[in-house]
Amino acid sequence: MGKIALLALVIVVLVSPVSCYPFGSGGSWDKEENPPAQTTPVTTGPTVVTVNGTAYTMVIDGFVFNPTTLIVNKGTTVTWTNKYPIAHRVVADKNEFVSFNATLTTGLSFSWTFTESGNYTYTCGNHPTMNGTIVVK
Repeated sequence: MGKIALLALVIVVLVSPVSCYPFGSGGSWDKEENPPAQTTPVTTGPTVVTVNGTAYTMVIDGFVFNPTTLIVNKGTTVTWTNKYPIAHRVVADKNEFVSFNATLTTGLSFSWTFTESGNYTYTCGNHPTMNGTIVVK
């Protein structure tokens, strides 16, 4: 009788994690229980901004870098600040700059000083459809 009880306990332990897995065995989300938070991309504001000073703060809001194109002079420091509750990363397409491979959660910032003329395209390392361009004169 002891061996049967032990075998039953082992079976219960082995089967239980499958039934407790939050997405079920199919890996899909249960729409009736816990829908994911709805996120609406923010697309307001200018798409191109020219900066005459030596510093500019780029806002990450929703799934958009705002502005999407920034024109600056050599020596300008651009700071990306995440104003959205979803984490983002700033990654230059040619790896000229990366937000230290760190994720920018809400309120965190990353800065880079552009010392060479050229066009610098970048994306969000977490959301590759988010992209922007810095044009350095």
